[in-house]
Parts: sequence; C-alpha cells; structure tokens
Amino acid sequence: MGYYRFRSGMLLIVLSLTFLCQSCNRGSRADEILLQAERLMTERPDSSLLLLEGIASPDRLKREQYALWCLLITEARDKNYVQHTSDSLISVSAEYYGKKNNPERLRLAYYYMGRVNHDLNNVPKAQEYYLKALEAGGSAENYGIEGRIQNNLGVLYTYQDAPDMAILHLKR
Repeated sequence: MGYYRFRSGMLLIVLSLTFLCQSCNRGSRADEILLQAERLMTERPDSSLLLLEGIASPDRLKREQYALWCLLITEARDKNYVQHTSDSLISVSAEYYGKKNNPERLRLAYYYMGRVNHDLNNVPKAQEYYLKALEAGGSAENYGIEGRIQNNLGVLYTYQDAPDMAILHLKR
C-alpha cells in the first residue's frame, strides 16, 4: 500500500513539474513560432499563416507577443488574399507600436491598417494610415514596403479622380 502511495505521489510530482515547465516555456515557444512566421512571411506567407493560426490562444500571449501576432496574422492574411473584415487585430498592433520606439513595426502596422480599411471600403481612413506609414519612417533600405505604400496611395488617389496626386505617388 505504501509503495503505491509513494508511486502515485511521485507521478503527481512529475506531472506537476512537467506542467510547470511547459507553462514556463509557453512564452519562449510562442517567441519561436512568431520568429519563424516572420522569417517565412516573404517567401512562404501560406506557411506563415498556418503557423500563426496554430497558436491556440493568442489573446493569452504576453502583450508584446500579442501585438506582434496581430501584426503578423494581418500581414499573412493579406498576402494570402484573405478579405479583411475587421480592423480589431491590427488596431492592437498599431496602438502598441505607436507607444514603442520601433519605427519599422509601426510603419508595417500603419500600412496594414491602410490595407484593412481599403478592404473595408473606408478610403479616407485607408489613405490616412498609408500617409502615417510614410511618416513613421523606418529603414531607408526597405523599398518593398515603401513601394507598396506609394502604390496603394496612387490607387486611392485614382479612385478620387486626383490624377496629379496619383501620378506623384505612382512615380516614386
């Protein structure tokens, strides 16, 4: 009887320690997934989307991780041509990076705020966020995002029958 009590007690301790270790590693595991998703974003946005959607409870992530997840899931959905239906996720990211000193991520968050609002047919708001993305700065070497911002602004100005403004942005 004592042997079984000892054995079940040890099993309980081992299971508790395993659960505790997994809880401690959950943050680092999420960091690994987010890093991998970010690395895959350019070449394999479909794989990136699968990784990000595989995070069971993203709202339970640390605040920094959740802001990055919101940014990356919006980017992955956009690159996979998933129609945006709400700006709630990217708003979290834009608000978070608006308070941090990270112009690259802020620029991306504003760009995707523009993309989401563009999909929602809110042209003035989309235009506002594209312009904010230009103002946010970021790396001078990141021509890809710069080109996408300018292109989207040009398209929006074309919709508004402002060809001079459209040409100005499309030429850049």
